[in-house]
Amino acid sequence: MASPSKKGKGHQVLELKFLGMTLKKDAIQGKMQNVRTFLTNRLNKPVGNVQAPETILEFWTTGQQDESMDLSTMPAPSTYLKASKKKVDQKLFLCAEESLQNLVKVVEHHSEHCKEHLQMKKPIQKGHVLKAQFQCDSQKLAWSSSPYLPDKGYLVNDRVQHGFICSGMLPSHYAKFNKINKQTISHFFKSYQKHIQDEYNNSISTALLEEIGLYEDESLGSVDMMTDARHRWRKNAKDTSVVAIGDRTHKVINCQHVTKADDNVSQRHENWEQKRYVSTI
Repeated sequence: MASPSKKGKGHQVLELKFLGMTLKKDAIQGKMQNVRTFLTNRLNKPVGNVQAPETILEFWTTGQQDESMDLSTMPAPSTYLKASKKKVDQKLFLCAEESLQNLVKVVEHHSEHCKEHLQMKKPIQKGHVLKAQFQCDSQKLAWSSSPYLPDKGYLVNDRVQHGFICSGMLPSHYAKFNKINKQTISHFFKSYQKHIQDEYNNSISTALLEEIGLYEDESLGSVDMMTDARHRWRKNAKDTSVVAIGDRTHKVINCQHVTKADDNVSQRHENWEQKRYVSTI
């Protein structure tokens, strides 16, 4: 039945010969390849022609000894995954801890009441969130990688966008690592605009009062300040951000956005802001 021949140190080539039709041979080889593919995915490593029939025979022998055999006798899938060249462009998303725990509970509940395998269908990216549907022949389960907020938004997206706004990153930079549409970013900016303006007003008011409080021995009604301008680009910038800093506290007491609608000459933007701020206080 088997004719061994030597190949290398400690290894032999094993040949199994059976009498049958070519169609039967092709069917057996196809099933053997399916077993190899299954084991490769479960073990996350290549499986040879010896391990495949050995696993099949072991599985069948165990089943004869115990009629209640199931897939629990098969090796557990490996948690270590290697990224292949074909899968480097796969979907990337963020997942909240609570959503991950919920997914485990859902899968455990399904396995207790249904013996069919779940398959992920229709994964949809919503900003940094992934929405997916897991289904078998009898059930469909919807899941998202983020909990929902009271306004039906996603916690993950709001947390990331909040960090994006507070970081000072430009939208063009943010778009490089997240395919989120301009309408969503614009909507989020508008929803944050009032809160940011309130915080800004409170901050500069407090800083100005602190600056005034350090001039006790001098005449009231005047403070010393320094300004610093930031142009959008080096030459002939169309707009400029000018920050006024208290001379003694070194805290921001005002910030102005100057454009060419205010003054056509970019080099005069800082001076223009100083005059406007002085006139307002």
